Amino acid sequence: MKKIFFLILLIGFYNCSSTNPVMKDEDKTSVNNYLKSKEIYNNNILIVKDYAEYKMMSKKNLLVIPEITFFDGNGDLIEYKNIQKECSKDAYFFIKDYTKDKKLKLNKTKKMDDFISSYIDLNSDLRINTNDKSKIFVFINWAIFTDKINKDSFDLLSLKNENFTYILVNLDKQKSWNLSEKKI
Repeated sequence: MKKIFFLILLIGFYNCSSTNPVMKDEDKTSVNNYLKSKEIYNNNILIVKDYAEYKMMSKKNLLVIPEITFFDGNGDLIEYKNIQKECSKDAYFFIKDYTKDKKLKLNKTKKMDDFISSYIDLNSDLRINTNDKSKIFVFINWAIFTDKINKDSFDLLSLKNENFTYILVNLDKQKSWNLSEKKI
């Protein structure tokens, strides 16, 4: 049963590329070491808070890699995608071409607070300052087991823009969930 569930889950993860991942339980050390090995230095890292949330997100097809989600400084979802042809292409051009004067297409029914309620802060130092209404918050889904797919998403971090705050959303299973064959 466990293998069937995770096989179905893995199929939902791959939209842009196919790989043969090995999914294993991760923890704070392995996540931080992976990022360090990729020369990614960003302490804004979220992980799914528990296995029950992970299952719910899977059923709602929210465990998608790569996926980039934007919220404005008021916490409203920014709809930025055209017809996505490459993994992070639309996100790349949204960031690259962004100006403060740009008119944003907002979905005020989808809020950042609701989005982040599924996660916990891995390093206990995430700072989301919603007092600065000019900020754009960029949530980048990734996982260690999707190593080859992460590169396009991580490349977004090189686009320096003072208006953007990048938050990495790790979607690996976590050791802290203490999963056993009976729980799954």
